[in-house]
Amino acid sequence: MARTAKKKDSFHNDSDIGLEAVESEPLSHKPLSGGTPSLFTAAAVVVRPFLARGSPTRRRGAVLITGMLVTLLAESMLLLVFSEVQKGYMTALEQKNSKRFYEGLWNVGGVILCVVPTIGLHCYLQESLATEWRAAITRSLAGCYLAGRGASGQGLFYKLHMDGSLDNPDQRICQDTADLVTNGLKLSVDVCSSVLRLLGFVAVLYRISPGICAGIFLYAAVSTLGAVLGFGPRMFKYQTLITQQEATLRYLLIRVRENAESIAFFRGGLMEWHKFEALFATLVNTVYQRIRQICGFLMFTSAIRFATFAVPVLLVGPSYMRGEAEFGQISQVSFAFHMIFDALMLVTSKVPDFSRLAVQMSRLHALHQVLLHQEPARSSVAAPHSVAVGWQNDFVTTSIALWEVPLARDEDLVLDVQGVTLLTPSRQGAQQQTLLKDITFQLKGGTSLLIVGESGIGKSSLLRAIAGLWSDGQGSITRCGAGAAFFMPQRPYMCLGTLQEQLMYPHSNSLVSAQDIRTALQDVRLEYLFDRHGLLTEHDWSTILSLGEQQRINFARVLLQPELKLALLDEGTSACDPENEMHLYDALKRKLKSFVSVGHRPGLRRFHTHVLLLERDKRTSDGQTTPAKYSLMTVAEFESLNSLA
Repeated sequence: MARTAKKKDSFHNDSDIGLEAVESEPLSHKPLSGGTPSLFTAAAVVVRPFLARGSPTRRRGAVLITGMLVTLLAESMLLLVFSEVQKGYMTALEQKNSKRFYEGLWNVGGVILCVVPTIGLHCYLQESLATEWRAAITRSLAGCYLAGRGASGQGLFYKLHMDGSLDNPDQRICQDTADLVTNGLKLSVDVCSSVLRLLGFVAVLYRISPGICAGIFLYAAVSTLGAVLGFGPRMFKYQTLITQQEATLRYLLIRVRENAESIAFFRGGLMEWHKFEALFATLVNTVYQRIRQICGFLMFTSAIRFATFAVPVLLVGPSYMRGEAEFGQISQVSFAFHMIFDALMLVTSKVPDFSRLAVQMSRLHALHQVLLHQEPARSSVAAPHSVAVGWQNDFVTTSIALWEVPLARDEDLVLDVQGVTLLTPSRQGAQQQTLLKDITFQLKGGTSLLIVGESGIGKSSLLRAIAGLWSDGQGSITRCGAGAAFFMPQRPYMCLGTLQEQLMYPHSNSLVSAQDIRTALQDVRLEYLFDRHGLLTEHDWSTILSLGEQQRINFARVLLQPELKLALLDEGTSACDPENEMHLYDALKRKLKSFVSVGHRPGLRRFHTHVLLLERDKRTSDGQTTPAKYSLMTVAEFESLNSLA
C-alpha cells in the first residue's frame, strides 16, 4: 500500500472494463415548482399511480369507478321516482282518497327496496376503490422513498434526512395518503351525486317557475363565491399549520420513545414535557384560530339556508290557493328546491373539507416532486455514481465520483481514493464546511487501514464518502461493488423480525443453513441467542440486545456474507470490552483480507497494516476550522511517531 498521485492504469483503464464517465445535470434546492401547485397538478400526482397507462390497477380502477357512477345514477333516478310518488300520496291525502294514498305508500316501499341494495353496492364499490387507490399511491411513494436511490447511490430516505428539504415524509406516505384518498373520494362522490341530482330536479322546478330556477342559480353562485373567497384561504392556512404542528408533536414523542433510556439516565423527562407543552400550546392556539374561522363560516352558511326555508311555499302557495296546483305539488317543489339548492351549495358547505384536501394534496405533491427530481443511480457496476448535489446560495459545488468495479483477484485494489475534498452535506439553514482536502490513498487486497484523529475531524465522514452516502466535494473514489463492501456503523441497525432475518440483513438468503448461522454466532460469542430465542421468533432486538451485542451481531452479518471483499468499520467495537474486540477482529481477519476502521483504542493497531492520521490546524481568525491534513504511514511508523511524541 502506498500513497499515489494518480490512478493506476490497470485499475482505471476505460477500455479494459468499459468505464465511461457520465456527467448528470446539477440539481437545485430552489423550490421545485413555482409556489403552491395548482389543484389539477397536485391531483395528477395522486391519480397517476392508480390509473396511468401500464398501471396494474388501471383496469380494476376503471371497473370500480364505472360501477360507482352507475350506482350514483341509479340513486338519482330513484330520488326522482320518489318525488313523483310523494306528490301522488300527498295529493291523495289532501283529497281524502284512501285508495291512492295506500297505493302511494306501497310505492314508497318499492322505492326503498330498490334504494337499499343500491346504496349497499355503492358503499362497497366506494370503499374498494378507496382501498385500491390508497394502496397504489402508498406503494408508489413508499417504494421510491425506501428502495429508490439518489444520484450518488444513497437511498432517497437518507438524502431527504440529510438535506432536510421535506418534513415528515413518513406521515405524508401513511397518514396524508389515507386521509387524502378518503376525503378526496368522498368529495368526488358528493360532486357527482350533486350534478346528477341537479340535472334531474332542475327540470321539475323549471316547469313550475323558470324565473325562480334561474334565481336559485344566481343566489347559490354569489353565496359560493363569498364562502370561497372569504373563508377558503384562511382555512387552508390554519389547516396547513395544524398539520405541520401535529407532525412535530408526534416526532417529539417518537424521539422520546427511541431514546427513552438516555433521557431516563439524564432525568430529562421534565425538560421533554416542557418542550411538548410549548409545542402543544402553539397547536392549541392555531386550533382556536381555525375554530373562529369555522364559526364565522357556519354563521354565514346558516344565514343563507334559513333564508330559503319559505321559498318553496311562496312559489307554489298562491297557485294552490287559486286552484291551479295540487297540494302534493307543494311537497314536490319543496323537495326539488332543496335538492337543487344543496347541489349548488356543495362547494360552499364543504369549504373546510376542500381546505383539508388541498393541504393533503399539496404535501403529497411536494413529496412526489422531491422524489421525482432525484437523479437515479447508475445500474451498471461499471458506471459512476456522479452528480452535483451541493448547494449554498445558488453556488453549485462539484461532487465526488464514486466508481464501483468488480475484482478479478483477491490482491487487486479494493479501494482507491484520489484527490478527495469532502464537504458536509448541504442542509437547509446550515452552512457547508470543508472537512477534508485532497485525500489520496490506495488499499490493495491483503492490507488494512486504521483512520485516527481527534473527534469531529472527519474520520466517520470519510467512511460515509467511501460508502457513497456523502458526495459533496471533489475527487473520485473507486472501490469494489456495493455487494462486496459492508459498512459497519457504531450503532448497527436492528431490523424488526426474527433472529435469522436480523443476521441476514439486508438480504433474505434462505439458503444459509441453521448450522451456518449457529457457527457465525459462536464466532462472535452470541450462541446463547440461538438457544434462547431460536431463529424464527420475532422480537424488538434493539431493546433486547445491548449495544455491544448489537455490534457483535454486525460482525456475524459479515461472516455470513460470502461475497464480501471490504468492510468499513466506524468504531464498530466501541461498546465491546478489549477481549471481545480482539476476538471479533481475529474473526474478521479470517474472513476478509482488507478492511478500513475508525477507532481510538491503541489495541486496534495490531489488526491493521497502515494508519491514516488526520490532523487539523488551529481555527482561523474568523473562528472557522480549516480542512484536515492527512499522513499515510505503516503501523510501525505511526507507533514510532507516537513514541517520539
